[in-house]
Amino acid sequence: MNALYKSLINNQTLSLSTLSTVKLVQDGINIHKLSGESAKIFGQALTFAAYLGSLLKSERGAVSVTIKGINGANLSVSCDSFLHVRGFIDGDYKSLYNGTLTVISEDGLNRPFIGTCAMVEGDFSQSVAQYFRQSAQVLTFVKLDCVIEGDKCLAAGGVIASCLPNASSYEVDDCIAKFKNIKDVAIEIKNLGAKNFADGVFGGSELLTLYPEYKCNCSREKIAQVLHSVGKEELLDIIKEQGKVSVHCHYCNEDYNFNEQEVKKLFN
Repeated sequence: MNALYKSLINNQTLSLSTLSTVKLVQDGINIHKLSGESAKIFGQALTFAAYLGSLLKSERGAVSVTIKGINGANLSVSCDSFLHVRGFIDGDYKSLYNGTLTVISEDGLNRPFIGTCAMVEGDFSQSVAQYFRQSAQVLTFVKLDCVIEGDKCLAAGGVIASCLPNASSYEVDDCIAKFKNIKDVAIEIKNLGAKNFADGVFGGSELLTLYPEYKCNCSREKIAQVLHSVGKEELLDIIKEQGKVSVHCHYCNEDYNFNEQEVKKLFN
């Protein structure tokens, strides 16, 4: 089961999130038929999006993470306040590490926060830490990882610690030392569980545990609403040329097909 365990550490001067996301990553791998290093960076992005989703304050809030690489490579994941995570990856994963990371957080009141930074080549965790330091201006320590064998996720998860305004240099240095002692974060979390790992390595006081999952918010009904806005005549013209109207969802890799009778029914 996926889990996101939140706590306060070092005399309640840093917030800590520990994530176990094996099923989340495996679901993404299965849907998009990924393997190897492309599955790894995609899994890390899904895990990061789940963490960002846990920070949302409004039920109508949502957050998206996009990495644009050279040669048109693109990775995009999103998460809502219920920790429903979805995403897709397109193009050569290697170029993503030379790209740009952008985070858009929407509070549900049409007041989006947009932050961006350059990716750190070959290191997703350092890219995330750099984003927080440059765009969010919060000192944050990050270790995210996925252990992939072929198309199987053997372990996935990580820890993210953010300094609160009352954090002293002593508490920050202590957190840095604890992060340095973590060797294989995904394996250790898999073996111990998110809560036991956090309690054993960092101590602190428990806040809550959340449960992210891979879930797309598309449906045939929503697609039908979108098609209705296109107009009956244009849809019928498409059917005349192609035999059907087909809409593909990149996030869940599903195709929604509508024949002539179904299109006409939309407008009755």
